Amino acid sequence: PVPVWRQVTAEQPGPAEPPAEVRRLAALRQTARESRDWLAADALRAQIEGLGWLVQDTPGGPQLAAA
Repeated sequence: PVPVWRQVTAEQPGPAEPPAEVRRLAALRQTARESRDWLAADALRAQIEGLGWLVQDTPGGPQLAAA
């Protein structure tokens, strides 16, 4: 028999790839952050979240995850 955890993990979808629009907004947000334009960066984060994605800022750059 197959262990239950293998059955469950086999059924779980892999991480979703962000759509092009979300990636574009994330790039614009990163540019705004680098320019220290916090209002624009926050507005872009809100747009990304409105599309169903979360942004996590990391030392290696922003990471996107489906909400």
